[in-house]
Amino acid sequence: MPRLPRIYLEKALYYITTRGDSSQHIFKEAEDFKVFLDLVKKYKEQYQFKLYAYCLLPEHFHLLVELPDQKEVKNKMGPLSNIMHDLNSSYTKYFNAKYQRKGHLFRERYKAALIEKEQYLLKLACYIHLNPLRLKLSTSVGGYPYSSYNAYVNHEGIANSYLADEKEEIARLLEGKSYAELMDEVVKEPDCTRLRQSLKKGIVGSSAFKEQIKQALALQMKEGAIEKPGRRKKIGIIFFIVLVSGLGIFFTVKMGTEQKKETKGALSAFPHKFPAQVKELLRELENTEWQIRLVSLPGGKVQDDSIRFEEGKFYSRIFSAKHYPASEYFLLIEDDQKIIWESEQPGEGAVASWRGEIREGEMEGGLRLRYANATTQDFSFVSVSSKKRK
Repeated sequence: MPRLPRIYLEKALYYITTRGDSSQHIFKEAEDFKVFLDLVKKYKEQYQFKLYAYCLLPEHFHLLVELPDQKEVKNKMGPLSNIMHDLNSSYTKYFNAKYQRKGHLFRERYKAALIEKEQYLLKLACYIHLNPLRLKLSTSVGGYPYSSYNAYVNHEGIANSYLADEKEEIARLLEGKSYAELMDEVVKEPDCTRLRQSLKKGIVGSSAFKEQIKQALALQMKEGAIEKPGRRKKIGIIFFIVLVSGLGIFFTVKMGTEQKKETKGALSAFPHKFPAQVKELLRELENTEWQIRLVSLPGGKVQDDSIRFEEGKFYSRIFSAKHYPASEYFLLIEDDQKIIWESEQPGEGAVASWRGEIREGEMEGGLRLRYANATTQDFSFVSVSSKKRK
């Protein structure tokens, strides 16, 4: 799932996931889950957002959030990024102190998908609550104590007391049906898999909703292009690029750490704004085939593979032979030199999650295979050589 540009849409939901760095456990004991939910409550009250569903899993967590109307909130409210920064940094401080460790706990920035609320609120809540069952962490959805499911079914659970408004809204949408009955229906629906694929693209909604996003991006691009007097641009630009089907390429430009200002937009709407040096990097990336060496962890078994990026898709020779489909890839370009890319290939019985970094013609990264039985297999990889495809 990509990291979308930070935009506010009225009556839109944000499906948020954050994973532990190097896929480490971020919750080890029952107290850890409770501390995290206490922090969620704290920042929910501070930032006045709605929380329709959550699920805390050993290596990551899921939240379904709606931001308050930015024109009506009391006091000075920050965007979603401020909420997640405060939540993740506060929990990291607790976790590091408790387990006598230092450094990052979470893997980079959170990921968020924009959701059309009217059509998908109930389905997304159920989707989040199904995670423990899907990962075989519990034999029943209600038997897993660290999700908001029981707050909707039997009004129990750690967060039951501060989901009152959300529960009322869900009850109205159910129109007399019980939440447990809704869960049974969602589990049987064939579009649960399609929903998972849509979440990976970063947007779930109708064509009208996607058009609304494009218009919001265009407006923010226009507003962000006006620089306040007395501000100086600083060298060291970071471009963030997200490839999203049907909406073109989104990008965010951060003009250095001192300026604290962002310009955002859709490439399809503003092609003249897309920097020439970034276009050149993308052309080079899509014109190169990489020979890489995969090393299993632990064990050290070595495999050679070739990978390429073509027309917005990521391909692996080894995994193509195993019938893994080509997948969309997402990029972060730092300082016009370093490229960080991610891609996720769903196959039969396993999902291959790739992450790599490219600098000065060299590539390195990691691969994790997540199997249907919840086991995982990790690999590191480095580039051996590369060649131009055209």
